[in-house]
Amino acid sequence: MFIVLKKSTAIIIISALAVICGCSAKPAEPEPMKKKRELGPPGIMLLGPIEIPDLYREYPYWRRSHEAYIPEKKQIALLRSISKPVRLDIYINVWDDECSKRVPKLIKVLELAGLNRYFCALYGLDHNMKGLGGINPPDPVESVPAILIKVSGNKVGEIIKEPQTSIEEALSEILYEAGVLYGGPFKN
Repeated sequence: MFIVLKKSTAIIIISALAVICGCSAKPAEPEPMKKKRELGPPGIMLLGPIEIPDLYREYPYWRRSHEAYIPEKKQIALLRSISKPVRLDIYINVWDDECSKRVPKLIKVLELAGLNRYFCALYGLDHNMKGLGGINPPDPVESVPAILIKVSGNKVGEIIKEPQTSIEEALSEILYEAGVLYGGPFKN
């Protein structure tokens, strides 16, 4: 009887250790592949008006995309020659891959061209293209990123899809057609 008691005690102890250590009869599942991009903190979705420093603080990979981009110098020089103030309303989803590729490039272009001559407003939208509290954005948009370009309060153009040229060349073409650039756009 003493030996049987030891075997049952040993079985109970081994079973308890297996449960505690996480051992099981199922084979271990492979770890999911890590994403190539660093995601922002879980649960933080920037909606409504967004300040660029807040965007870059919450989503650091947007800042890295901004820093890595090297715009065309001729286009930057051309964009510095605008004759009227320009407003850009930029609608984004912070988690969207296309937004995180294009918008930091545009922000860098605007900085190098002189943000004091441009007014840039970032506006975060949710999956339903609504802003903070489910409110419609100031301009109706159907997809993101949506970059609306305005001169004297009038919309003169937009960049909705990936431009066939650089973001700075697409912007200079729109502003040239609107009559606010000196000279013409430099074609590559």
